[in-house]
Amino acid sequence: YDGAKLTDAQKDLRSYYGRLLKLCAEPAFARGDFYGLNHANKDNEQYGRVGGETVSGHWLYCFLRRDPKTGQTFLVIANIHPTEKLNNVSIKIPGNAFDWMGGKLSSGAKLTFIDRLGSKLTLEATRDEITSKGLVIKRFPAKTAVYLELK
Repeated sequence: YDGAKLTDAQKDLRSYYGRLLKLCAEPAFARGDFYGLNHANKDNEQYGRVGGETVSGHWLYCFLRRDPKTGQTFLVIANIHPTEKLNNVSIKIPGNAFDWMGGKLSSGAKLTFIDRLGSKLTLEATRDEITSKGLVIKRFPAKTAVYLELK
């Protein structure tokens, strides 16, 4: 099947799943370890709260994946709300998560996260900023996920 009769929306979806399947073969996902981040953000008011919620993490799900052999690391973020875009999201990554990532990232190190699914989202912050204030995403649409590789 060559996809010639697909609509543009169907072609976009097919392309997205092709990128996602290719990404799942990367070392961090194929054989890497998991570190959940919702526990570190449950009291973070900028972590996807909607409609006066007092606890975070209902609509936003984040985790790290890291392959110890290659050092490849991803931050995966998903807004699972069916209709609400999230504004000024702040994702805190605790110090022990940086230790888990290999401990090579000094406190003042500038980190760059680049989306590998095609959104062109790139985020930069220092380790200290991410630990204290969080990694900030200005606008995060509903039903969206990004797979940010740490460079």
